[in-house]
Amino acid sequence: APDISFPTPVAPEETGESREFNALPWDKIASANYEKLGNFASLLPKLQSAHDARIAKDPEFAYVMQDIADYKEEKDKKSVSLNEAERVAEQAKQDEKALKRTNERLARLGKPAVKSLDELPTDFEAPDEYLIEAANITADLAKVSKRS
Repeated sequence: APDISFPTPVAPEETGESREFNALPWDKIASANYEKLGNFASLLPKLQSAHDARIAKDPEFAYVMQDIADYKEEKDKKSVSLNEAERVAEQAKQDEKALKRTNERLARLGKPAVKSLDELPTDFEAPDEYLIEAANITADLAKVSKRS
């Protein structure tokens, strides 16, 4: 289990083989031999607090939280419309949301907006908010460790 969790739409207990009808029985293997490099338990509250503050104001994590909310709202639906007009409208809504987010990202980078996703520069890559936040947590750990 991670010391600092990231937002996720699916709780760990809701997924995995144990949820399957023909799951294999629980088994455990001996852990590998390793040496801990230190005990950071006393630093975790500070790291968690900094992480929580960052993701609360990060626009990329705002998108993640909205996607999680949308997923939770839709996950239990057991049907999909076969009406072409409805499906086209759903796709148009998703495309509109993606274009809006893309233009917000471009604006944050100081780049001009695009009128469609097809106009997006080929070298544009949306930021990986999870990777960036993991690096931020690591930098926080380095700073806090120096003070300790």
